[in-house]
Amino acid sequence: MGEKYMRIHPEYDRNFPLLAKYVCEKYPDGVIVDIGANIGDTIAMLATYGVNNDIIAIEGEINYYRLLLENKKLFKNNIRTFNIFLGEKSEEINAVLDKEKGTAKIIHDKKEKIKLSSFDEFYKNESLENIVLFKSDTDGYDLKVLKGAQDFLNKNKPVIFFEYDEYYFSLHSESGISIFDFLHNCGYKKSIFYDNYGRFIISLDVNSKNQIEQLTRYIKSRKGKIDYYDIALFPEKDLDIYEKLLQELLLQN
Repeated sequence: MGEKYMRIHPEYDRNFPLLAKYVCEKYPDGVIVDIGANIGDTIAMLATYGVNNDIIAIEGEINYYRLLLENKKLFKNNIRTFNIFLGEKSEEINAVLDKEKGTAKIIHDKKEKIKLSSFDEFYKNESLENIVLFKSDTDGYDLKVLKGAQDFLNKNKPVIFFEYDEYYFSLHSESGISIFDFLHNCGYKKSIFYDNYGRFIISLDVNSKNQIEQLTRYIKSRKGKIDYYDIALFPEKDLDIYEKLLQELLLQN
């Protein structure tokens, strides 16, 4: 089924590796953070684009994590793996994992608990360096992950790639629109929106509030052809990457 889907939607799951290719050409010694690494499928796609930079792979669900440990043996990269859940702050919450279609998302549940760490605390404890690309794909927890990385993003300003799913955000009583003010204040200037099939939609200034509100409205009820967006964000220092990537995307059919 996965191969058939990718034949129908050839850009699916390829937007991030293409972005990573441009980032890593500029920063050949840079490190990639993959939050929600699952079983290592993104790492496999990176290899097909010749991206062999060091990777920090973070996956909280234990069964996916075990498969990630097995799969990382197949890659040439130096891959450091961590079995933790990330959130806005380090805390223990009443929640459970809802696993379906090969992914796992956190949902509130009074009967069970999940321990979270902020990326800022994780980053400090692990003494990580030279992170140039920050990816979050956590099925609705991405806003909390980003807000939990505020100090890191302010200081380091890596290129960001994250899943923007207003329906999943609403399950945590959040709306995605406010994250753009947050990221603009962290120094991010430009964004590229893709649909959930990996196709380029539009590039916008990060502070383009009216356009972003309209894009968010479209996916809010999941009644259209697009369920969510993937979004790449670029700080001032990496607008050269943004321009190169945008030119390639505009040439695609």
